Amino acid sequence: DDPAFVRFVDYFETAHASGSEAFLVMAFLPGMPGSSLRDAIQRSAGCGLDFQSVLRAFVRYAHGLKTIHDRGIYHRDIKPTNLYYPEDRPDSASIMDLGIARDESGTETTGQVPGTLDYMPPETALGGTRGDAGMDIYALGLCLYEALSGKKGFPRLPTGSQGFAQFFQRARDKARPVFDDECVTSRPELLDLLLRMTDPDPRKRISSAAELER
Repeated sequence: DDPAFVRFVDYFETAHASGSEAFLVMAFLPGMPGSSLRDAIQRSAGCGLDFQSVLRAFVRYAHGLKTIHDRGIYHRDIKPTNLYYPEDRPDSASIMDLGIARDESGTETTGQVPGTLDYMPPETALGGTRGDAGMDIYALGLCLYEALSGKKGFPRLPTGSQGFAQFFQRARDKARPVFDDECVTSRPELLDLLLRMTDPDPRKRISSAAELER
């Protein structure tokens, strides 16, 4: 019921010739489709979004992460596409799509490493975790820089096996994202926050979303 998340409404299954299909019904978010953070960044054409609006929205996202982390649940796929960002109502921003969320008891998803490679921390490639608070915080840091600057902290990875290869190389090198836009470099406290959110060493990274919310 926390307003920092899109609300779950209902669940149902439908039967068809080849089996059954399950559906989640979520609350309607005004402006969707078209009001994700990814949509807003694309409309900015590389110029970044309004500074104060971004900060207000990201306080909401941080609160949302704290809420689920306190319950032992990790989103594992934080990225601009999964963040609702109504530009004229940043206080209504919310987190979407917990389709690959994991709980501390060990309910792991199947297949490859979880999440989206462009926003995943190095330890996911090196076998250090399949999802924890640090993974969500790392991804949120990359999203925050992208929202403020209109730029990515890392070059976008190609699709397919080439993308996996480049991601694993980046993970082995413990590469750090580049935060060189003036909107960040002119604000030392903000730059320090981003660097601590995205430290490639999970032991040095901010590990509590409560710190971000403050």
